[in-house]
Amino acid sequence: MHKIIFLHGLSLSRTIWNRLTPNITNYECITPDLIGHGDNNKERIFDFKTMWSDVLPSFSDYSENILVLHSMASALLPEIALSGLKIKKIVLIEANLIEQDSKWSKDLSSMNSKDFNRTVQRIKDNPVMFLKMQLSNDLPHVELKKLSEGYLKFNSIALKEIAKNLFIRTTNGEIQKAISNLSSQIIYLRGGNSPDWNEGRRFLKNKEIQYIEIPNSKHYPMIDNPHDSLRAILN
Repeated sequence: MHKIIFLHGLSLSRTIWNRLTPNITNYECITPDLIGHGDNNKERIFDFKTMWSDVLPSFSDYSENILVLHSMASALLPEIALSGLKIKKIVLIEANLIEQDSKWSKDLSSMNSKDFNRTVQRIKDNPVMFLKMQLSNDLPHVELKKLSEGYLKFNSIALKEIAKNLFIRTTNGEIQKAISNLSSQIIYLRGGNSPDWNEGRRFLKNKEIQYIEIPNSKHYPMIDNPHDSLRAILN
């Protein structure tokens, strides 16, 4: 059976895919916790090279498989491009491509220790609230609690290191260059209620990458609108 590999964004975990993966029957779904996140939060070297090396052994032949990258996970594209792996399709969901996308990462990485620790504590004290702020639709609290589980588990050192490296990659053009070097089909999904993203859309148009807006959704279209998100991924 072919696989769909789902990689989550910064400070979250594999549970963020819980509303999407149960609807997939023709693929094996793989949803790892990235290093520094979820149940994979031991002290490590928190860079993207190590993150990709950690993920890679879980997968077999990529040739007919789909790779889905949400938000921060797009920073793995340089490693993916260098690996030479043959991936049928790469789906970018609200992926970080330009400086505008990494404002939160810039803010985190530039905070002094006191402000950063205070921010981390606020996130861990209010995980459901932090997730709801980025959703268009209301969900039962018990479901939101599970979806936001990653906010309780991330390694704070990893958060700051990854945020710093993510901001660098979105400002130096490294992610955009990697996209240009990939031969896989690439599509980009963005929430229809997300802020304007004209610079990003211009880049995608220039690279002839399909851009799909998922209605009634924001930064997490796979939560707000799993039906249309899944249809876009599989088409």
